[in-house]
Amino acid sequence: MSLKFEDLNDNLFEKLVAFSYSMGSGLGGPGMIIMLTSDGKEYLIGQEGFEGDWLHPEHTFPFITEAYSEKSDNWIRISKKHASERIYCRKELQSQVNHVIKNYRKKDGLLYNWETKIWKILGIDDVEHIIYDKTEEFRERDEQERKQSEENFEGVSST
Repeated sequence: MSLKFEDLNDNLFEKLVAFSYSMGSGLGGPGMIIMLTSDGKEYLIGQEGFEGDWLHPEHTFPFITEAYSEKSDNWIRISKKHASERIYCRKELQSQVNHVIKNYRKKDGLLYNWETKIWKILGIDDVEHIIYDKTEEFRERDEQERKQSEENFEGVSST
């Protein structure tokens, strides 16, 4: 299943329980927005081909403006202050999230696979992954180019 730009609206945003935004590494790693909803859907939006303002996501995603505010009534940041990926969740999940993250950081130090931890807190096992249509197009194109490059390499190396 895919998501189109016009699907990014209040109907979707009202269901959000957590999200992350990473601008991109600049070293080939694309930026990504991940949004988790209360109905068990995980939306992935890549930087490539995004039709909104990637450098200022709050222009496309109004909930980000509130989340970025230190005085937000609805959101808390669960990633470290200077982490490249900014991760937020709804304040009503704060005590559960704080407990899980505190124990995880003691053990591993970093916050990987945060999505899985949120799904466990919510008791959702069957997650539907939905990718932004332009992200999917770019990934498919990149995969085709990679396969063609491998075929060309095999053809050259076998002669």
